[in-house]
Amino acid sequence: MTTDLVVDAFEALVQSFAELQITEQAPVTLPRLPPELWEIVFEFIAVSDEDQVDLHACSAVSRSWNDFARRHIFRLVLVRFGQSARTLRDLIDTKPQIASAVEELAICAPDPEGETPLPVSGPEVHNTVKLFLNTFPRLKTMMMMGMYDQGQFACPELFRDLGTFTTVERFEILGCKFSVSLLHAYICSFPNIHSLSVNTLAACEEDLLKHPPSLPVPKLKRIRLRTVEAPEELLPWIASWDTKHLLQSANLDAYDWEEGIVEDFLKGVGDTLVDLDLKLVNTGVSGLRSDCTYVHLSYATSIQSLTLRTALCSSITGALNTISSSHLKSLRFTFPAYSVEHYKRYEVLFDELVELKERIKSLKEIRFIIKRPRGTTFLDEPEEQIIRRLFEKLEKKSGYTIKTVHTLEVERWWLSMQTL
Repeated sequence: MTTDLVVDAFEALVQSFAELQITEQAPVTLPRLPPELWEIVFEFIAVSDEDQVDLHACSAVSRSWNDFARRHIFRLVLVRFGQSARTLRDLIDTKPQIASAVEELAICAPDPEGETPLPVSGPEVHNTVKLFLNTFPRLKTMMMMGMYDQGQFACPELFRDLGTFTTVERFEILGCKFSVSLLHAYICSFPNIHSLSVNTLAACEEDLLKHPPSLPVPKLKRIRLRTVEAPEELLPWIASWDTKHLLQSANLDAYDWEEGIVEDFLKGVGDTLVDLDLKLVNTGVSGLRSDCTYVHLSYATSIQSLTLRTALCSSITGALNTISSSHLKSLRFTFPAYSVEHYKRYEVLFDELVELKERIKSLKEIRFIIKRPRGTTFLDEPEEQIIRRLFEKLEKKSGYTIKTVHTLEVERWWLSMQTL
């Protein structure tokens, strides 16, 4: 019954969009539902900058869910330089209550297929930021997306104004090009940032920031680096901070990094790092592409949670043999799954895990996440039976109890083993 209500509400919302776009009048009245059901509806709506005016008009139809609609619609705001940013500014001036709903602000480079040509000048980035100074009282995340022209960022006034975003705690980069000094200036501009997420960062040999501003050292607690060029520059820079002792969590895609980069990083931060997630394999729809063969974890002396994402048993067994942390409580493996033979190779891990359990008394949980590439069929019955038999052997050998969670929606099969 609940599912039917949500589907009906979603269809009514789509119809209201059509009414608004065709007639340019107020949308049709939407059904009245409990707020928690409207939250489900809005969780599945991807909001673009062009849709925000229409979405707000829809949310204004029924007062019973107006606040909830606003909170979800404007939780993430995506703006591009130029007209898109000014349109949002005008909307906020008209409806000031929208500003208090914004938690994430994503500033994007212009659409290459749109009216605004690339590249954009540095002052344009600054002007976009200035539009929203002291506007969002609940803003927690600032994102920069699609900016490969470093000249867009080399603007000293920009760093000064970023310091006014005192509520921002997370800075995310998606598809940008930075030099290390420019990235440093950007991160340090936010006075209260504690989390850095980087996805697809291109290295820039030329440093356009000729006169770096005088800024404090970042106080990051969490970093997440995915598809990063020149990690041999970025990681030593992080490990050299006076505030490196604050770093508690690191999520690193290290499958194509040169040997020794992860180890050198752990030498600097391993005594305070609590959570470490290492991706040692690169996979895609086309299958397995590359794999890091070895990583030494003896320097990570304080980790309590370790995740290894790989396909080669040698990568795992080599890493397990180097674990020295006496605080390790949770160990997780994520495997790409391609065939039954692929699963059988993991049986060689069993003796290693039994030995590890004896060596590290603090270890309470081992979890296996077997994930298929997107677009492929999920586990069939023979595959599932083979996996169960393999892990039953481990249960008998190690004394672990096995918890199984089978979630089709995310194409994963979890096997969680916990000591009693």
